Amino acid sequence: DTRLQVEGQLTQPVGDTMRGSAGLHFSKEYDYLSLSANASIAKDFNQRNTTVSAGLSLAFDTIDPEGGRPLAFSEMVVDKGQFANEQAYQTVFDATRHEGTDDKNMLDLMLGVTQVINRRMLMQFNYGYSKSDGYHTDPFKVLSVVNEQGLTQALLHENRPTERARHSAYWQTKYAMDYGVVDISYRYATDDWDINSHTIDSRLRFNLSNNSYIQPHLRFYQQSAAEFYQPFLLEGQALPNFASADYRLGEMTAYTIGLKYGVTVSGGNQWAFRLEYYQQDPKDAGFDAPGALQQIDLYPSLKAVIAQISSSF
Repeated sequence: DTRLQVEGQLTQPVGDTMRGSAGLHFSKEYDYLSLSANASIAKDFNQRNTTVSAGLSLAFDTIDPEGGRPLAFSEMVVDKGQFANEQAYQTVFDATRHEGTDDKNMLDLMLGVTQVINRRMLMQFNYGYSKSDGYHTDPFKVLSVVNEQGLTQALLHENRPTERARHSAYWQTKYAMDYGVVDISYRYATDDWDINSHTIDSRLRFNLSNNSYIQPHLRFYQQSAAEFYQPFLLEGQALPNFASADYRLGEMTAYTIGLKYGVTVSGGNQWAFRLEYYQQDPKDAGFDAPGALQQIDLYPSLKAVIAQISSSF
């Protein structure tokens, strides 16, 4: 795959106590086009100790997946060998696909207040609203249809709702100490897919000298499952209106733990080295696994190590 992305942002003072910002974004992959525009404004009050801000973003995506968009719950054609020739296979395959592209439109709104508490402490509160309409289904995700023995009988393409509304509340506090900075935040998010999430993120920066520091990082995330999440479908049962086995829509917890080292070298250039460990633990969704599925880990953990070197000048 090849992806091209171009974006730009302009921030400009508007009077002594107000700032405005606007930006454009463009990205293109062979099967996906995304265009977005954003604008925000911030105004200072109370001798610049209080800042109120508002932002708006509009995005327009065009989806044209390889092979076309699958029909909802159509059976995946996986074995070319069962067809007499390529044309016969293609005819059956095309019968499971929509023609043309589809779109998704998104509106994001953010309202925020930043308050200086004292000479060492700063707090921020944000409320976010997001509304999306259009094609939300992942064209490359499928569900297994299993029999009473837990054996797969077919693979069906998933189907998700065409609308999604999300709300979020965010709080952050930064506290400057003599030897460093404490940065802790909490975010609560909920949507009409029944996904509720909690995120706690904390960083503690220790100054080693005038030009170097270390920063431990700890993040915890927890979410509930979408109302249409199902790890599998049972043979013979009626199909639901919506269903997806995408683990990202299931109940899970995740945590990140890491350490960052930063240093300022001669000339003012800055270098940073970050090493983190990430683990995501999906939870049992409460579905009774039949037969052979009882011997399989249906909710495996995902583990990753992230190493990053960055430079700013």
